[in-house]
Amino acid sequence: MKCEICGAEKKNLILHVRTKHGISMEEYEASISEGMEELDSIEEGMIQEAVEVTEVVPDKISPKDRQRNIFAGSTEFERDINRPLKSFLDEFEVTEEELRSVTRQYKGGRTISATQNVANKLKLSEKTAKQISDEYKDGNIDVYESEVAGTLVEKFGFKCVKTVPKTDTSRKKWILSKSL
Repeated sequence: MKCEICGAEKKNLILHVRTKHGISMEEYEASISEGMEELDSIEEGMIQEAVEVTEVVPDKISPKDRQRNIFAGSTEFERDINRPLKSFLDEFEVTEEELRSVTRQYKGGRTISATQNVANKLKLSEKTAKQISDEYKDGNIDVYESEVAGTLVEKFGFKCVKTVPKTDTSRKKWILSKSL
């Protein structure tokens, strides 16, 4: 079967979705059939959760400001009409094809697809994991996003010390550490 998130052909889609993307099959099916929230609200929520996890205020532009700058124009950049496209793409961390796709969808009045939303969520999770890894000193860290925890373990050498199950008053938590 083909994964609608990453396009991989897998015999066991349930296992693939759970291990590669960190979501249940129910979440996967819901995201494919019903769609997910719009990209800016997902990014805002994830950025807020990243701030909670890392306790660092991001110095990047907010998703709402990013959207305003892209579609309404930013006074800061309106003055530089010869600004190279590469600097724009680098600033917003998108490829030219992603920009074209989002622009076509925006102009056509369509929402961002579930596949795009999940891919963007994974991309942001990897970025958050890198930031956490770069700022890690010692001891244990608490992570509340499965994608971020998975990326820290798989790509940055962290080990899961303990998982704390979700309760009525708290979210699921992964306690990670890393040998320096």
